[in-house]
Amino acid sequence: MATAAAGGSDRLGENLMRDGLLSREQLAQALAEQKASKQRLGFVLVKLGLVPEIEITKILARQHRMPAVDLSRFEVDPKILKLVPTDMAAKGVVLQLADQIPGCRGVDAGPLRLARQLEGFTAVIVGINRRHKIHAGLRITRLGDDKRRRLNAELLREAGALQEGP
Repeated sequence: MATAAAGGSDRLGENLMRDGLLSREQLAQALAEQKASKQRLGFVLVKLGLVPEIEITKILARQHRMPAVDLSRFEVDPKILKLVPTDMAAKGVVLQLADQIPGCRGVDAGPLRLARQLEGFTAVIVGINRRHKIHAGLRITRLGDDKRRRLNAELLREAGALQEGP
């Protein structure tokens, strides 16, 4: 088992208890909720109000030997912002909004112009989740470069056909 720091643990709950941020009872409560919701422990701890998000971030940064930086304290130079494509900037806003919805996680799934192809699936997935009280999603993975190129070309053709209309 890899350790986060010399003699430290790589388990979030243990580190939070060691730092005095979480009791054993609170960890047990969060683990029960995590098992039921199938969400990450850090998310559950924040959702339950047991540990502030910044503390989760600090612990995870320490575990992975990475610095934790609060980007909200920095102001981005407007010259740099002009270099960011509007499509990418729009995705950033949408992802931030999605993260504010309880139980929702925004994921960048490619160019926004291709979103129409996935919109139909959204209603189906939401219906399935409500009906069966589950957390289903759509994931396209393990596509080799050739398959990815073919899928992208197909989506682009469909997007063009949808924009042109009948």
